[in-house]
Formats: sequence, structure tokens, C-alpha cells
Amino acid sequence: MKTLHSSGELTAARRFARASRMAFAAALAVAALPASGLYRAALVDSFDFARVFDCETKKGSEQIIAHVLSHGGNAVWWRSNGGAIQRYPSRFETGAALNRPFNKLLPPDEREFYGWLRLDRGETNLIAHVLGYCREHGIPSGIHTAYEENHNSIKWIGGWNSRHPQYWSRTRKGIPWPGRTSMMFPEVFERKVKMMCELLDMEPEWLFLDMWRCCWSLVYEYVEPMCAAWREKYGCEPPEDPQDLRWVALFEPVQTAFFHAIRREIAARGSKTKFCIGLPYMTPEEDINYKRLGLNWRQLAADGTADALAVMCVRLPKDAKGEAVWEATRAAYRHVYENRGKAEVFYHCSMYDGGQVCIPAYRKRTGLSNGECAKRFLDLAEEFGGKGVVLECVDYGNYPDDVVKELNKR
Repeated sequence: MKTLHSSGELTAARRFARASRMAFAAALAVAALPASGLYRAALVDSFDFARVFDCETKKGSEQIIAHVLSHGGNAVWWRSNGGAIQRYPSRFETGAALNRPFNKLLPPDEREFYGWLRLDRGETNLIAHVLGYCREHGIPSGIHTAYEENHNSIKWIGGWNSRHPQYWSRTRKGIPWPGRTSMMFPEVFERKVKMMCELLDMEPEWLFLDMWRCCWSLVYEYVEPMCAAWREKYGCEPPEDPQDLRWVALFEPVQTAFFHAIRREIAARGSKTKFCIGLPYMTPEEDINYKRLGLNWRQLAADGTADALAVMCVRLPKDAKGEAVWEATRAAYRHVYENRGKAEVFYHCSMYDGGQVCIPAYRKRTGLSNGECAKRFLDLAEEFGGKGVVLECVDYGNYPDDVVKELNKR
């Protein structure tokens, strides 16, 4: 390591440190201002900051908070998991066996550096620290948890799933998929609720359940309890089409019961946490989230289970260009707003473009700049009575200056 000798070098170092502290304090001051305008929830995956900050430490986590608050967010919703790998010390999914290079059975990670990270065994319970830090500094905060158990590939299969093949999801042809265990089994249902309880025990202001990050669908629910229920009701073999509305309706009560269980656990803790459900690929004509996932979001909004719904993205018509893109977005927003029940609504202003449905995709379809697209999204959020917007995900360098400028105006 280089040693500073000259007074000039020392002065420069001190100026840099002072400037960093001032920027950090300014970001916190912005977030601590009295709430007005749109709530801008920055979805934060600390794992993705590993090459910039020491994300396994309290200090590094605080630096991440400062960064995201300086890039358009005024609230921090911290990710709790990447597939089965938890970012806190869970009682239900633990151990180095989930990570490469410790588990030689798992394929190597092309980003070898990340295989060594252990956010579940960092300096402390990092999620609890972040929530406490945000409370101390008046920063609105929450936990962002993904519905998925498997992050896109065999690399992320959970340890519990690996040890319990009897609960694996499977296709109609009987092909098992260990990326998710089925809630048709009571043991699985109970475990999933207990994992939600671990998050609620940290007393987040918000619990955001992200249905966008979900590799599973009803194509994987041809497990024996589900098939047996079908045969008893219809006297024939299960349908080939997993979006057959009878098949969906058979699973929907289990999915709804899971969300009701989360609401009961929130109530049991004094209702200190608000519950938000993230809805991807919304349209006014059909409900892909019901057909694929058995997610009856209208009921969950109407019966008070969800305190808020978040439109994560809109499924645009294939050939829509220019103003037709915004009209399709407006129609989808109107549909959610008119069916919001008792829930508040968040929309989005996201640079993350998984599925080509966020700002970069709109830029290509409309010819507008990133900043101009951000302004249109924010205008729509206000037009349709939004409590705020979610920013998916505020990784390092993901939000350009013109988008940040528009966000900070609200």
C-alpha cells in the first residue's frame, strides 16, 4: 500500500475524505426531509455492489444506502435473497453448501469473485443493521423479498430443496424441478410462512414481495396432491394446459392462503409493517399473473391483505411504437387503479430492463431519452393516484444523471 509522505498528498487525501463525508451527509439529509410528493422506493441488491463497496460489512452497507439515496431514491427497500441464498442469518436456509466454490457439486460461477461472498454471515445481520440505520436517520425503509426459490438456473438451488426431493415441483410429464418445492404440501407451506416471519421479526416498515423474480409457474404444479385433487373433482387426468382456468382455480386458494398467512403474521406483530405485492407484465385485457401464478391480486387488494400493489412493468403490444406505447401503459395503469380495492398503488420508474419492459425499452420504442421517459413514467404515476414509484434495481451506475434529475424533482 502506498504511504503518503508530502503535505500536498495528505491535504488531497483529507479533502477527498471530507468531500465523501459531505456527500454522504447530503444524501442522508435529503432522505430525512419531511415526506412530500412521490415515495421513491429504491430496490437495493447489496450483492450487486460487491465490486464497489464491502457489502459484507456495516460500513459498506451504509455506503450503499448513501449511493442509492443520491441516485433518485428517497426510500430503501433492501433485498433479502437471491434465489435460495439469503442475505441474512436464516434458520431455514443456511450454510456454505449453497455457495461456490465451497460446494463442488454446483457448477462454477463465471463471476468467480461473487462465489465467495457470504452476506448471510457478514459482520452482523446486515438487513437488521440497514433497517436500524435507516430508522436512526429518518430514512423510509423496507425489505424486498423475491418470490423465487431459484435464481434462473441450477446454480442457485437451495439446500433445503436439495434435501427434500419428495416436495419438488414437477411438470405434467413427471419431470421434477428442484428449483421450487410445492405449497400443495403442508410442510412446504409452513416453511415458507416461517421464512416470511423471519423478515417480519426485523420490523421493516414495508415488506415488498416481488412476483417478477419468479422462475416458477403452474406448469410445475403437477405434484401428486394437486393431481389427486383434480382427479377427485373432475374424474379425469389433469389438463395439458397449465393455464386451464380450472387448473388455476384449483391452486389459487393455496396461493391466496399464503398471502393471508403473511397478513396474519403482520397483525400478530402489531401491524407495524405494510405489505406490498409487486405485479409484473400488467395489461388491461388479461391477467397473466393469475393464469401463471394463481395470484388473485384483486381479491388481496379488496380484502385488505395487501396494503399496496406495485406495477413493476407493463406487457406492451408487440408492435407498439411512439405514443401508442404510452397509451398501452396508461390503459394498464388505469386497470390496476380501478381494481385497487383498499390498497395504495405504486408504479415504476425503472432502469433495470429484465424482459425489455422498462425505461431502456421505452426509449427504443419512442425515441425519447432516458430522462424524458422517466418524466413520462412519473407523470403517469401522479395521474393515476400513485403513492410512489419503485426503482428496480438501483445498482451502481444503473441510473443515469438525466433520470436522477427527473426523480429528484418529485
